[in-house]
Amino acid sequence: MQNIDKHNTENEIPIYRLLSELRKEGLRCQSYVMAAWLEGLALDISRRRLSGSEAAELLRNTADTLLYQAQGID
Repeated sequence: MQNIDKHNTENEIPIYRLLSELRKEGLRCQSYVMAAWLEGLALDISRRRLSGSEAAELLRNTADTLLYQAQGID
């Protein structure tokens, strides 16, 4: 019985490593997407010469959009 338990644990270790690497890669991809999105917002603010309050409103609207997407509400 001990050999079976040990064997299962050894087989699961590569799976945990794979899942961990996939999670890290997913976080990296999300970071790139968010960086691009923020860069786009910054460009939009500059091009439209938005005031501070207008820029803040744009950021709030963007945050709301992201929250709805995270909740699965489009």
